Amino acid sequence: MKGSLSDGVELPGGGTLFIKFTAKQLPAELLNKHETDSRILAVAVDVRDKSPDRKTIFLTKDMNLRIRADALKLPTEDYEGDKVDISEGWTGLREVSVSSADIDKFYQTGELTPEGQ
Repeated sequence: MKGSLSDGVELPGGGTLFIKFTAKQLPAELLNKHETDSRILAVAVDVRDKSPDRKTIFLTKDMNLRIRADALKLPTEDYEGDKVDISEGWTGLREVSVSSADIDKFYQTGELTPEGQ
């Protein structure tokens, strides 16, 4: 998969993955002490409201969030995390071999750019 997460990346199994932010506020009766949960739910509602021609589904294993989403008429589904093979994705780590001179340089300067980078 390639593309911009802000514009949306089409998924092989269907659907689109993207990152969105919103200033939308939920109704006071749906707010709770978990501010982060409320903000996540508000983004999903905002996406649904701004794209009525696209089906928006809120995925969560959190039953409390599913109940709140239902109150907002936002379709919800559970997901099966055990079907996701995270070993295929980038881990954010990379192993490189460096010389002892490079290690000394790293301790002196606090940074190191390995060859070929």
